[in-house]
Amino acid sequence: MITMFKRYLASKKFFWKYRHILQKNIFIKSYGNVPKNHFDNIFDNLSVNSVLDFGCATGEKLDYFVKKGASSIYGIDINPIALSTAKKKLTSYNINCEFNNSISELNIINFLKKNKVKKFDLIFFDRVLYILDNKELNFVLNIFLKMTKYIYIDDFFLEKKSKNNFMNRLNIKGYIHTDFDKILKNANFRLTESNLSPYSKVKFANAKFALYEHSG
Repeated sequence: MITMFKRYLASKKFFWKYRHILQKNIFIKSYGNVPKNHFDNIFDNLSVNSVLDFGCATGEKLDYFVKKGASSIYGIDINPIALSTAKKKLTSYNINCEFNNSISELNIINFLKKNKVKKFDLIFFDRVLYILDNKELNFVLNIFLKMTKYIYIDDFFLEKKSKNNFMNRLNIKGYIHTDFDKILKNANFRLTESNLSPYSKVKFANAKFALYEHSG
């Protein structure tokens, strides 16, 4: 019962938007640890000069890519305190950066044009897509899949396929699992790497990461 209640909270946007009220200092400095060795193994062979992080929290992953040489970054997060911390952290660098608390396709397009970037090298979805309902996921992917060369997803992947599930999604013990492989394949992205998530194991959930490359 306690596990299901925690999953219920963790799957709600209002929890992440107002979490700083329950845990006052959680987003003041940093939130979460970057699995550096894991990222190094994946991204050292890729040229990532521009990156968008959807659900950037306090900006640790963006900071990682800036230190790797990225010069154009865009962060989106629903929590105002986390976003403020990310802004302070990343604007200290001499780079092109922008932050927003919601998705604005026009703002993102203008950011790319201003920085003379055709597409982001990488768009990052780190344990955030499971929170979205079907309509929201469709909206997010319709915008971002046409804006990037690579997609990185760490989330709950659906193993048990069902033709009756909209967008191939299924609630398994409180967390939405999604067939990202099928969705990305239909959008002309090929899977280049996939394995267990580098984060702590989650009970009753297929936590994995996957990197996809646009094949068009």
